[in-house]
Amino acid sequence: MLTREQFEERIAVDASGCWRWTGAKRQCGGSLWYGVYHHVYAHRIAYELYREPIPNGFVIDHLCSVGLCVNPDHLQAITQSENVWWTILRGRNRPPPRPTHCPQGHPYAGDNLSLQNGGRHAVCRECARQATRRYRAKQPVQPKKVHYNARKTHCKFGHEFTPENTALLKAGERLCRTCHRERARANRARLGITAGGDYIVKPKVN
Repeated sequence: MLTREQFEERIAVDASGCWRWTGAKRQCGGSLWYGVYHHVYAHRIAYELYREPIPNGFVIDHLCSVGLCVNPDHLQAITQSENVWWTILRGRNRPPPRPTHCPQGHPYAGDNLSLQNGGRHAVCRECARQATRRYRAKQPVQPKKVHYNARKTHCKFGHEFTPENTALLKAGERLCRTCHRERARANRARLGITAGGDYIVKPKVN
């Protein structure tokens, strides 16, 4: 069992009369901090060391509203419902104020603010853009795709890719103008189109 001498080695008395716990600490929501000793709240140990055993089902309330205070004169044993009521009256359950700027100093306002998770989480658009730029800068540069016939000197029908006979398409693809003209001529003949663009009326075959 922890003795008073061992307990008092871990406290510091301030000007307000609070015995502030200097040992291990844990955060219990918002800005409320409580001292702990071997996973037991230090204010509960202080109450039993200097006052009396805590009744079954009771909790320890801080009259000074200082979570790290272990002064037995600032502690009282009350029920949990009473503790919640006093917490509301003292304004200790208020959430921390919303930040107005991101950690990098960009304001959470206007076009720079993006709300996620139903408006509960604010995202800085400028930081998100900078993170995207850093990610893209680290990616390896992909070589541009080159078409399979970009380095050929003749088409598959043997026509040479001269400047006059070559049409360049995307990715360096080469198009043989001679083959293109021959295919267009064959299509016009198949459709029955004359050189002037008129259709040849073909007789119906019964």
